[in-house]
Amino acid sequence: MVSQVPMLAHRHLPLACTLSSLQAQLDAGVPLRSIIRPRNPSETRWGGLKELADVNGVLRPAVVPAVEQYKIDHRNEKDAITETVEDGATKEMKAVAAKDIGLSSDEYRQTAELVGLLEPAFALKECFEHKALTGASSLILLYRLKMMCDTKKHLFVKPSPKTASLADRHREGVKTSFTELDPLVQTAAEILGRELQQRLFDFRSSNSRCVELRMSKQGDVMSSKSSMLTPEQKQFCETAYLQALRLAESQGLGKKKPEVRTSPRKALASHQRSGGKLFEDDDDDTEQAEEITSDAVMLEVGEWSRISKANYQQFMLESGVFDEFAFMWHMRERFPLHYAVFRRTASHLPHEGNVEQVFSRAGFVADPASGTEYFSNLVMCGMNKKAWKPTHAAVEKKYFELYRGNRTQIEAEQDFEDVTDTVEEA
Repeated sequence: MVSQVPMLAHRHLPLACTLSSLQAQLDAGVPLRSIIRPRNPSETRWGGLKELADVNGVLRPAVVPAVEQYKIDHRNEKDAITETVEDGATKEMKAVAAKDIGLSSDEYRQTAELVGLLEPAFALKECFEHKALTGASSLILLYRLKMMCDTKKHLFVKPSPKTASLADRHREGVKTSFTELDPLVQTAAEILGRELQQRLFDFRSSNSRCVELRMSKQGDVMSSKSSMLTPEQKQFCETAYLQALRLAESQGLGKKKPEVRTSPRKALASHQRSGGKLFEDDDDDTEQAEEITSDAVMLEVGEWSRISKANYQQFMLESGVFDEFAFMWHMRERFPLHYAVFRRTASHLPHEGNVEQVFSRAGFVADPASGTEYFSNLVMCGMNKKAWKPTHAAVEKKYFELYRGNRTQIEAEQDFEDVTDTVEEA
């Protein structure tokens, strides 16, 4: 469905129009490093068509004047460019007249509306690849995406920039009703919602995922107001959740740290000094207190359900994603059984993008002369360098700690000769 929207690709414009669009950006004060040009679509790249459609809107103020001028100068030219037309298994080269190049106003509008539909999906894709999300959080966010397609209330569509300047590229989305969208975009929303339902929500999730859903604070999917799970699925989640806690308790994983006990005599003296009563007066009008239980599992379950939103709001990121891992680490001593179960069940949804990113990194650092172990270390450093970036002083300190005093005389003499040769060449 995305590929049916016309794309303003590099191969779909004459070279003169492409050069004019680049010059228009320079004239608008865009720095050289921020210049963009029409790019060819890459259907195998995650979000490639969405990014290309977004570029269409950004380049409109720079491309449209260049295309209109080209049409005037070459109005009688019937083969301004040649496009490849695919019809099933066959490909055919087709000449395009100068009057037909570029995108019309309706096509620009179609593309902007499609970007508005794909923006939330693309943002979720980025979260799945780069954020630490549990499977439950991922499913809840995907369900919200499905509900956006099902309810068809509105989309936020970005208008085209007023000028080609860098400042006008940042646009706020305009709230647009689904009824005002192009029929093509409405059909795309229906297909996206149907595919999400069939692939993720028609069948029950795995046992561990059901436990995560019951524990998750990303959204209250167990409430009667939520329609993400059927009543039968909610009952199964509750059962699997309690079984997992019971199993953790039977294996001794939920033992809290022993509390410091106070002698009865000191406790009584402290209570009298504070002016407290030893016995409360009977009050028939007050509600009876909850039944005291010694069941560790039910104590944690009751306390877990009473956690107020204020206690975990700090773990809600700006993107709307709840950081389950940081929250559970923060609560590990208060809820040892839940923490033990979380460690057994929590995992993010696997994504093929993770593997492809490692392959891409490996391709950048590949060297036929490097050994297997050295090559794997380079890839690991390349993938993990964003997690820890030591200063130059820290690297130098660690280097001296590892190698100072361990060098042989031959190595020292070889280094001295290398430095001498470098100085002489300079």
